[in-house]
This record gives sequence, C-alpha cells and structure tokens, in this order.
Amino acid sequence: MRFRQLTRADFLDAVAFLIPVTQFVEIKVIGRLFGPDLLLLGLLPLLLAWRGRLLRHRLPRMFIILAVLWLTSQVATDLFRETPFQDYSRGWAKIGFTLTSFLALYLLLYKRRRRIVLFAIGLATGGLVGYFANPGIYAAGAPWKFGYGGSVTWFLLIAAIGLAGWGRKGWLAATGLVLGVSAVNLYMGFRSLGGILFLVAAYMMAQAVWAMGSRTPHRIRPRDAVLLSAVLGVAAFGMLQLYSDAAESGLLGPQARQKYEQQSQGEYGLLIGGRSEMLVSLRAIADSPVLGHGSWAKDYYYASLLVDLKRRLGYYPGQVNELSLIPSHSYVLGAWVEAGVLGALFWVWVLSLAGRTLLRSFALREKLTPLVAFIALSLTWGILFSPFGANARFVIPFYIVVMITSLAHRPLNDTSGKRS
Repeated sequence: MRFRQLTRADFLDAVAFLIPVTQFVEIKVIGRLFGPDLLLLGLLPLLLAWRGRLLRHRLPRMFIILAVLWLTSQVATDLFRETPFQDYSRGWAKIGFTLTSFLALYLLLYKRRRRIVLFAIGLATGGLVGYFANPGIYAAGAPWKFGYGGSVTWFLLIAAIGLAGWGRKGWLAATGLVLGVSAVNLYMGFRSLGGILFLVAAYMMAQAVWAMGSRTPHRIRPRDAVLLSAVLGVAAFGMLQLYSDAAESGLLGPQARQKYEQQSQGEYGLLIGGRSEMLVSLRAIADSPVLGHGSWAKDYYYASLLVDLKRRLGYYPGQVNELSLIPSHSYVLGAWVEAGVLGALFWVWVLSLAGRTLLRSFALREKLTPLVAFIALSLTWGILFSPFGANARFVIPFYIVVMITSLAHRPLNDTSGKRS
C-alpha cells in the first residue's frame, strides 16, 4: 500500500510540472485550445476518484456554484441575443475550461507546497519553450512583454522563494530581488508586471518590519489591515509617480516616452488613458445590466464610441478595432458585458478572495509569500484591468487554488504527513 501511494505521489508531482510546460501546444478547435486545457480535462476523472472529497470544502464549492451561474447566464444571454455559433461556442468553452481546470488543479495542488512550486516552474518553462516553438503575434515586436520576459520573471520569483526561507536576511534579499525584477520589467516596457512586483516588494518589506517580529503566526488585527492598505496605497502612488517621471524624462527610452505622452495627456490622466476601455464597457453594462451582450460581443456603436470619447477627453483616439468588439479589457467588466451580472458576481468573489489572501498571508511567517503576494496582486490587476482568455483559463485557476490553500488554517505545507 505504501509503495503504491509513493508511486501515485511521484506521478502527480511529475504531472504538476509537465502540464503547464505543454502550454506552447495550441489546437485551433472552438477557438484556441492549449495543451493544459486538454490535459487537465483528461486528468480530472482520476483526480476525482483519488481526491474528490476535497471539493466538499466551502471555498471550492463556492467557486463551482458561481462559475456554474456565470456559465448559465452566458448561455441564457447568447440564446436571447441569438449569438452566432462561432462566438457562443468559444464563450461557453472559455467558462467551461476555466471550471474544469480549477477542479483538476484544486485536486492536484491543494495544500501541496511541492506541487505548487513545480507547477510554477512548469509555467515558466512552458512560456520560455513557447517563445521559441510557438511565439505569439506580438512577440516579434515586444519579445520581453509577449515572449520570454514573463518566464524570466517567474524563475526569479521562484528564486526569491528560496531566499525567503533563510531568516530575516534571506527575506530582505528576496525583497531586493523582487524589487530588482520590478525595475527590469519597467525598463523593458512591461509596466503592469513591473508595478505588481513593486507592490510585492513593498508588501514583503512591510511584513518584515511588522509581522515578522513575532515568532508564531498571529490573528489578523484591524491595525494589520489598515497598515497593509496604507503601505500598498502609498507604494502604488509612489510607483505611478516614479514611472511618470522616468518615462517623461526619456529614461525608459523613446517608445516608453511616446506611449506615456499618448496615455497621460487626457483629462483623467494615465490610469484612464491606459485602460480607456472601461469608459465604454461601463456604458454597455448600464444599457444591459442583467443579461449581457453575448459571447465575443460585437457592436460598432460601442467600438466607435471609445474612439470618440478618447478624442473628446484629449487622449490619442486610435482606431475602431476591426471586429467591432465591445471594449472591456477587464475580467470583471468583460464578463459583465458578455454574460451579465452573474458573470461579474463570479469575479467580485475572486477579488474578495485575493484581498483575504493578502491579509492572511501578511500574518504568517511563510516563505511562499513572494509567490502568494504576487498571485493575489496579479489577479487583482487582471480582474480590474486585463482581458480574460487564452492561457488565463488554466493560469487563473492555478492562482485561485494557491490563494485557497493560503487561506487554510495552517501555512502552506504538506501537513497530512503523506503524499498523494
């Protein structure tokens, strides 16, 4: 019996690494399907047989309920809007694969520190292989942002995890490494990733000063929440000012300066200039708040409205996108535009999960904090300011599994005493 358990555990450890490595494999059926989409779906029956009881826990049950409601709302919207097959098939598949990937990853990774790190290494490796074997359409023009930069960042973040386990000095070294990777990403034009890493470094520094003084994990206190909110708020404002000064002065290069000038010259500054799609997605939501506009919602009125609003507000207007998609550039707003209010409800719950994770992790002496903080802050940014699709169908479920694990009663660890 023991031999069989070890064999199963070794198999699952290998699977945790290999599945994300296959992300460079892409099949064009019902849109774009990636290797992990299919492998996680195929592995799900085995994982249900071996660890299916874990899905009885409150947080995975809530995820399943809200995801099913999101899918139901999307189906109802598409039937009501008479969405074409080529659009609704991709919309339903996007939500369906997000759900199945979560189920498989939760059963594979929940409370398994080793497998969580192996999966993260697999993500980094797969991204690097993908850059050479199957580069995206934007990789040639921006190889760091759309090519190998994400993988390099992941590898260095994993190195920071190793440093964080060596006491206070190791923690400070890990913080310095994260800060250095943030600077590299900013210089290479990956502003959002650089900003997120800067906030991770600020979070770790605050934890070193405030929470690491205790020899044992403590309960979250109101002052912890206030301190953390203040630290992240000040860090975000400082990061924005630092970037603005560096870009405007030309320190980050002529392309960064041109992009900054185009996005900051309008009435509401850089944040709206960089994510102006919300001006139109909010209008589309107001026009149909309960049911959405359908999968891959297209409407020339909203697409052209974005160009018009940017011109009136003083921003560089750009052009109407060729498919006339309703602009959103946000997980939550995109789900609301396409599926209706139940799609937004799902992402609001995930956003609350990220907030709870940051508070919980702040009170723990946990060497995986660089990864946990990065995941929670990355997910917060994505929910508010990034489009959902492609490899996010398996990356975001991985993030959610890590956050659910971090919210367990003990630090992330293989606490059961056995591997399976």
